Amino acid sequence: RMKHSPDLMSFMMELKMVLEVALKNKQEIHALPPPPQFYSSLIEEIGILGWDNLVYADSCFSTIKLKAEDASGREHLITLKLKAKYPVESPDCFVDFPVSFSVSWTPQDFSMDCGICYAYQLDGAIPDQVCDYSQCGQPFHQICLYEWLRGLQTSRQSFNILFGECPYCSKPITLKMSGRKP
Repeated sequence: RMKHSPDLMSFMMELKMVLEVALKNKQEIHALPPPPQFYSSLIEEIGILGWDNLVYADSCFSTIKLKAEDASGREHLITLKLKAKYPVESPDCFVDFPVSFSVSWTPQDFSMDCGICYAYQLDGAIPDQVCDYSQCGQPFHQICLYEWLRGLQTSRQSFNILFGECPYCSKPITLKMSGRKP
């Protein structure tokens, strides 16, 4: 390429442009995949919406299409394009509704680590308890929350349910225990 360039400066500018494009493409190809919690959370969210409403999901779960039925029985298609920072960043939403449609989004801090021991897995268990307060939603391992609530003098127990305060937001939290203690 240098032989075809009129001067060294032109060659260097072209080389710089080629390298920038190559580097950008390499970064897009080698972008880190989302953590496993991203996929398990997304699968759970689709389950809440109903698997029968899922029309399409690409292999990376970056584009999801859902069907929705209006009051008149007409089916509509909702397309969600999840951004790299989902659920902190809102997805792009496209709908085929005959009326205007706006999306409101509450950014969520995507942390699935236990709010007490700060680990994702504890003896093979993942956090399966969540703060009852919707603005908090901090996850906890059952055993960690059990020990936390037992350590609070203000906690109380009624049959197999422990009542106390969330270690994060101090709002009421409940822990329903199975037949055995955690």
